[in-house]
Amino acid sequence: VDFREAHPQRHPCACLPGVEIQMELKEYIQLFGTLFYGSSEAVAGAWSGLSEEDRGSFLKRASREGASPVVYRQLFLAGVREGLEELQRLNLHYSSKAMRHQCELMRFTKLLEAEKIRYALLKGTDLAFRVYPSPALRPFSDWDILFHPEDIRRALQLIERDGWIPIAPFPKENEDPTHFHYPLCHRKGMALEPHWTLPMFDGCTPEQIWKFLQPGKEGSSRYLLEPALNLLLLTRHAAEDFYNTMTVSKLLLDAAFLLQAGGLEWSRCRQVAEELHQPYSGDLLGAFPDFFPPEVIQAMAPDADRAKAYREIYENRRVLADKTHE
Repeated sequence: VDFREAHPQRHPCACLPGVEIQMELKEYIQLFGTLFYGSSEAVAGAWSGLSEEDRGSFLKRASREGASPVVYRQLFLAGVREGLEELQRLNLHYSSKAMRHQCELMRFTKLLEAEKIRYALLKGTDLAFRVYPSPALRPFSDWDILFHPEDIRRALQLIERDGWIPIAPFPKENEDPTHFHYPLCHRKGMALEPHWTLPMFDGCTPEQIWKFLQPGKEGSSRYLLEPALNLLLLTRHAAEDFYNTMTVSKLLLDAAFLLQAGGLEWSRCRQVAEELHQPYSGDLLGAFPDFFPPEVIQAMAPDADRAKAYREIYENRRVLADKTHE
C-alpha cells in the first residue's frame, strides 16, 4: 500500500500544509549546518531568531527532502520544544517504518547468507542501520542491494522464490540489463532494487568496484563499502539526470554522518575516485561551504572552480535546458 494514498495527511510532504518555501537556499543550508554542527546554545539561538514564516519555510523544505527526523533530533537535543508537534509525529512514523524495514531486511539477508550469496547494502539501506545514530533518522523507500557478479543470477532466482514480484521480467542470462539495477521488486509493502553495479559509475566494471568492498563479519557473505567508496557512491548518485534529482539535505547529512562515523580520509577519497575514473567527491561537497565547518572544507580541499560550477548547476537545475545543463 502506498503510504501517501493510505494516509495522505501524514505523508512527510504534507507537513505544514499551506506553507510556502520562501527561505533562500544559502540561508537554508547555513541554518542546516548550524543544526548539525552547532552547539546546543547556537542551535537554540539560531532557531529563536527566526520568524514564524522562516521556521515554517525551513521545516517545509526539510520535510520535503527527508531531513525532518534529523531536524527534530537536533532541535530536541538543543532544548527546543515549542512548535515541534508535527515533527514529533513524523519522527514516530519514520521510527515505525524503520522497524518494519529492519525486521524484513533481517529475514531476507538470512536467506542470502544461507545461500552464501555475496551482497552489499547501498545508500539509505546501508547508512540508516550502520552509519546514522538511529535508523529512523535516515528515511529510505526501497532496498538497494549490490550483488557480486558471480552470484547475481542466483540472487535473482532467490528473490523470485521468496515471493518478490518484479515490475518487469528479469533479463535473461545472456541479456544485459538496461540500467544499473534489475527491475524493481515488490513484496508485502517493501521494495527491492537488485543492483549489478553502482549508479553513474560509467566505465567501471563490477569487478573493478568490488575490489573496494570489504568483507563484513567472519563467515558472513555481506560486504561493506569502504568509507571513501560510500561517499563516492553518494556523490555519483546525486549526478543522476544532470543533478536534477539531487536532494541536497540528504546528501549533506549522509556525508556529515559518514565523516562523524570516522575512517573517512580525503586522500583516500581522491585515490578511489582516480582509480575508478570518477569525479572527486570533495568537489561536489565543496560547493556547500555554508554547511560544513571551515576545517572540514580545508581538509576536503575542493577545486574552487569545480565547486563553484557544481553550485551553479544545483541552483539552476530546474530552469536549464538539457543541452545547456549537460
